[in-house]
Amino acid sequence: MVRPEYIKVRGYIHKLIANSDERDLRIPSENELCRMFSVSRITVRAAIRQLVEEKFLIPQRGVGTFINPEKAGGGNFLSQRKTIGLISHDGRGIFISEYEDAIYNGIHRSGMVCEMLYLPDSCSPERMLESMGKRIDAIIWLGPGSFHDSSQYLKAFSNNGIPVLKIETDVPPLPDDDNIIFSSPQQRGEALAEHIFSNGHKRMLFVHNFSPAHLSSITGAGSPHHSCIVKLAELSRKDSCVKCVSMEQLHEMLKSKKEIHDYTVIYSLASLAPSVMRMLESFHLCVPEDISYVVYGNSDAWFFNGLIPNFIDYKYPICRGVIEWLDMRLTHGLWRESFIRQIQVRGVKGQTCIPKQNHHN
Repeated sequence: MVRPEYIKVRGYIHKLIANSDERDLRIPSENELCRMFSVSRITVRAAIRQLVEEKFLIPQRGVGTFINPEKAGGGNFLSQRKTIGLISHDGRGIFISEYEDAIYNGIHRSGMVCEMLYLPDSCSPERMLESMGKRIDAIIWLGPGSFHDSSQYLKAFSNNGIPVLKIETDVPPLPDDDNIIFSSPQQRGEALAEHIFSNGHKRMLFVHNFSPAHLSSITGAGSPHHSCIVKLAELSRKDSCVKCVSMEQLHEMLKSKKEIHDYTVIYSLASLAPSVMRMLESFHLCVPEDISYVVYGNSDAWFFNGLIPNFIDYKYPICRGVIEWLDMRLTHGLWRESFIRQIQVRGVKGQTCIPKQNHHN
């Protein structure tokens, strides 16, 4: 879900309130906020009006809008903690994903505060720096390699002494990268294949909800899906099968009762697992008695009738990498050492994936 524009403005003002020290309580004017965030006056007024209603701001006609002294500082403890800005991909609209959740956990386990940052529509690094002020101690950018204008922002951050950690899940590091966490699509696919095979399976359904265009980009040569197929074929001596099906196609397979029994394990993103489980239950198929299940990213036993799901863990390696980088750069002030980490995802054993011979006929 894309967040409304006024949320960006509200988040900025809320941070001003948290960092205020009761000496300068006036917030930027409506015109300044419109220019900083490239939004309309209506948008700015919506953000301010909401904060006025919540008693965080006090408007003074003809003078400006001021922070309520009773709210200033937001608690001195919070205002003293370091603030890490998080940018996701093109920085224009946030799509909440489990990658961001892993980063968020790493920041908070380090005793720091996370703030979402948004790139201005004007594509101006100067405006971005102006909107940040001095409240951001470091930046973590998820997927800058997929955004063609990222280099000018990275250069601006560097020139202003703001450390930046890049996290890439599909783009390999560049020769000059010295602050990066990255993963290999090949390693992710091979880890899945090894987990599936070690639990007695070689015929897998990959259930997804991607568009055809997106699906083609994640199943081609060099993708985790392709690497999984190659590795599973190698492990099973070419006696394996991996098939991609949409939720609609899975429903048709279950409805016709054809082909579904040719597969012994289902694999999906954790976010899709609740829907897939409900669909399986509607056709009286039980996990793992009738078919096994592995998720990418940890799900919850609630959706698997109390069973702990088998899953491919990428969150802990990312979280740990973020903790190490923040400790090196901000806690100990080590700036000259390079920080290059290739994370290794791994399969985690649970109760939803059992050997084929233990399935019901």
